[in-house]
Amino acid sequence: VLQGLCIALFCIIFWYKNKGATPGKMLLRCVIVDANTGLPPTLKQSITRFCGGILSIMPLGIGLIWIALTKKKQSLHDIIADTIVIVKPKVAR
Repeated sequence: VLQGLCIALFCIIFWYKNKGATPGKMLLRCVIVDANTGLPPTLKQSITRFCGGILSIMPLGIGLIWIALTKKKQSLHDIIADTIVIVKPKVAR
C-alpha cells in the first residue's frame, strides 16, 4: 500500500508541479497537457489521470490500446482526465 501511494504521489506531483512531465517523459521530450487548452494539467486532472491509468492497465492493458483507435491518440486515462500527451519540438541550437 505504501509503495502504491509513493508511486501515485510521485506521478501526480510531477505532472502537476513540473508542467506535465515525469523524468521519463522529460527524457523523451513528451508533456501532458489539457486536451482543450494546451496548458499543463490541473491537480484534479493529474489525480484523475493517475486513477484512470489504473483502470487502463487492469483489463490486460486494453485502455492503452485505445491510443491506436482514437483520433487524438489518447489512452483511456487521457480521455477520462481530458488530457493529451504531446511531443515538444526540438529547439535549434
